[in-house]
Amino acid sequence: MEFLFGGYVRWAKSSGLGSVGRHEFYSLLRLVTVEVQNVTGASYYFTDGVIDSFKMLRELLARLSELEPPATSHVVGRLVVQAISVQYFVKYELKSHLDPSRDGCQEGFHCVKHAVNGQCDHEHEWSCGSCSALDRLCDEIGDIVNQSRQRETEEDAELASMTACLQRVGGQIFQKVKHAARGVWQHARIADTMIESVNNPVTKTSVIFVDLDHKQKILGRKLVENQMEYFGKAGMSLPGAMVMSAPRHDGTDEARDGNAESVGVLLHFVDMVVANGAQDVFQVISCLEALILVLHDRFPEANRMVLISDNASVFTGGEWIPWVIKLTRKYPHLRVSRYMNTEAPTGRDMLDAHFSFWNRKMDTFVRKDNAIQTPDDLYSALTDEGGVANTTTLLLGVDSLKASLFNNAKSSFSSKIKSGVRRIHDTVYE
Repeated sequence: MEFLFGGYVRWAKSSGLGSVGRHEFYSLLRLVTVEVQNVTGASYYFTDGVIDSFKMLRELLARLSELEPPATSHVVGRLVVQAISVQYFVKYELKSHLDPSRDGCQEGFHCVKHAVNGQCDHEHEWSCGSCSALDRLCDEIGDIVNQSRQRETEEDAELASMTACLQRVGGQIFQKVKHAARGVWQHARIADTMIESVNNPVTKTSVIFVDLDHKQKILGRKLVENQMEYFGKAGMSLPGAMVMSAPRHDGTDEARDGNAESVGVLLHFVDMVVANGAQDVFQVISCLEALILVLHDRFPEANRMVLISDNASVFTGGEWIPWVIKLTRKYPHLRVSRYMNTEAPTGRDMLDAHFSFWNRKMDTFVRKDNAIQTPDDLYSALTDEGGVANTTTLLLGVDSLKASLFNNAKSSFSSKIKSGVRRIHDTVYE
């Protein structure tokens, strides 16, 4: 890192440009790394960014004793304790601290707008210490830095660099707070929509909710393999869907699920092994078409489905909107009526647990001296010994000609969709 900073300073001087200080340079490197990773659509990279931000915050606190006048060890120690407390709150307690209901804010719990310092519709006669702790911490550190007086120009530049670094670190942590708050709010809206649908006699059996997600790329495996085989593996894609509907009373095994009756929602899983490793729009639309056919047979009384996903770019880019409309016209008996997106990966613990169970299923299959090298092998592993209860497993092929025609048709309007649609959180198809 020091080598990079030295090279940057030399380049800035040779170009006649002013260079930023060491702290700001390091913060830029780390923040840019986090932002580039976040473009991939994996929300959990935010957590890595927050951890780095708190590390830099502690580095700034350690430098306070070197200022003139220096901060006392008592003050620095107190600020370090506050920083640890804020980090624990942001990482572990924030989501449970937010109240996504429409009833307003109560003592100790807040609506999303209040948590991100927005103007909400509720009256507040008090200020929450947990939500404002980050602002107070950054303000106090900023006051200490601003009260310092340095004599040499280089030290003045370093002091300005510390101030800029503090602003960036605080902004990055606050972005995490807003990110988590939006996820809580979006998941609450989905839960409200589902509860309203299940409680309404008209829509109780006619609407099903489908949570879409991709399991991470699955690598082939054998009981014994050499190193060359390991590095030559190609990943296989496994899209999955968690279907949520009202409990059934038709005498089936699913109808006798006591958990579904107590919770009020019946879960059914559909796993799709696709002979196409690319997680692109063509794969999503192909799986969605197969999903419509399967769910129509399993839920004949349903005529509408509400799709739910995280903020992976393949779902939120908007390129699949025209194809959803096309599927709706092709299969009017079970049409997509709404698509809801959650920014943070919240509310799909059951689907993640289902995906995790497949790892044990594949390990058991391989220990029987079977190999998983192709999508056919993967399908055999997932359906071994009858598969898993409440789960439908599909093996989907890929028509190369249709894929080529699809990509050619998509390219004609892809740029227009991308320019007009940034992020989709709720789309209604009527």
